[in-house]
Amino acid sequence: MKTKYIKLQVLLILVGLFNISMQSQNNRSTLKDKLRFVYVANPNNSTSVTLDNTAIHGGTETGSFWRNNNMRRGQALVRALLRDNANGGDRTLQYFAAKIVKIIDKPILVYLYDDVTNSITTAARNQWGMCPDNPGSPNAKAWPCANNQSLADDFAQNIARCLGNPDPGRTDNNWGGYMHMGAHHMNANQVAWTKGTFIHELVHTQDISDNRMHMFWVNGSNFRYGLDGTHYGIEAVPNLAMTYKEGIANTITLLYDNAKATEMFTWFKDNEALLVEINPNPTNTGPGNVHRCLDVTHPSPDAWLYTQMRAAGHREVRTVNVPRGSTNQYAIFRIRDVEPKFIIHNEYILALIFSEYARHISLGRFITALKRSNNQLFRVCASGIAVLFENMCNEGIPAGETLGSLSQSQSGVTIKKYLLPLAYADYFTGYRSQTKDDFKEIFENALPEGWIDLYWNTGKDTVRNAVPLNSISQGNLTDIAIALGINQSDLNE
Repeated sequence: MKTKYIKLQVLLILVGLFNISMQSQNNRSTLKDKLRFVYVANPNNSTSVTLDNTAIHGGTETGSFWRNNNMRRGQALVRALLRDNANGGDRTLQYFAAKIVKIIDKPILVYLYDDVTNSITTAARNQWGMCPDNPGSPNAKAWPCANNQSLADDFAQNIARCLGNPDPGRTDNNWGGYMHMGAHHMNANQVAWTKGTFIHELVHTQDISDNRMHMFWVNGSNFRYGLDGTHYGIEAVPNLAMTYKEGIANTITLLYDNAKATEMFTWFKDNEALLVEINPNPTNTGPGNVHRCLDVTHPSPDAWLYTQMRAAGHREVRTVNVPRGSTNQYAIFRIRDVEPKFIIHNEYILALIFSEYARHISLGRFITALKRSNNQLFRVCASGIAVLFENMCNEGIPAGETLGSLSQSQSGVTIKKYLLPLAYADYFTGYRSQTKDDFKEIFENALPEGWIDLYWNTGKDTVRNAVPLNSISQGNLTDIAIALGINQSDLNE
């Protein structure tokens, strides 16, 4: 009897290993078909080489890309995505990348530049469309960036129509999006940074949510990230649409990179710095002199984020110039000391909420909620935060139930997966919501009232009593799930 049991155990292990191997092969095959790597040896001319994915996938690495030592991090990235585990492949990276690229399910262009020797000129930027790290510098390098092709096509067509130029046409029937990565910044960081950045940018290629840029033009300048046009991971940025975009991109990076996930949780736990740009805060109230072809409305009050926080009684710990030596002045607040409606302006707070939902429910359900949100936010000016939270809550509704039935006092449902996103929103805003109105502001007052009532009346006290914030640890996230009756993650892939 014991021998049969051992044989059965061995058989189950072998079946499990076979399934893992098959899944890995399927993921590599997906990436082989969906990614197009374009190697640009010198970004200041128009020559490029498209890498042979089939050959690389099969183990052959030939050509100028593979002979160029400046591209060593880029080579490691391509291997990690296309090769098997024994030959530089990264099975975990492949898993997440394959999940992401299926959101739009179209080929993605990945431009890899050798900008180690050659800096980025204006001509290079016009030729390739990459993002220089310092546009005004003669030594600018390519900073990682990405865009969805449908969004890019919409913008190009709208501008051409406004200027009376010929319609440039669309390419989103063939391409899902594109990203740019330069050797200079890849080589200046570890391989883990390159891989995590790739995951982040890949999400941007799939995201078709409206950026609400038209609401952040003040006195002729765009304040989506503040006047300096830069967002830092620990910054609260004015435009919540951009917080949403960066937050969903960071979510998968945190799932892939455990060290980064721990770093950002520790930042929250230790009540560390939250940056808010001060200088210059917008000085006028109107959009100002803006190009006639740009879609512009009266500015959102959030463009004055620092002023709003001061008016609410918050006082910074100190001020600092970022980067050091610049004139970009920032206030430093403590992340858990500010109101929820301000905390939620930080991209990593959103990423922590979303990634923990994926860990404790499933990545598959998060991706499903994200796909649905994507479709709802395309060419629609709405709150991405509210839309995605609603869809994550809906993913947890048991079969045969509705929000209305769950709201009945005797619903009898004991496993409350549908409340977990709201519980994590409450936790990662430091339980600072004292009223329903405070809690609603996390979601821009756009989450259906039924969800606010359901969490506030049936989940808030359970969560806060089970996991008080006097001893913060990553284990709190599992304890919150257990308090809501969730004892295991779904098998949903």
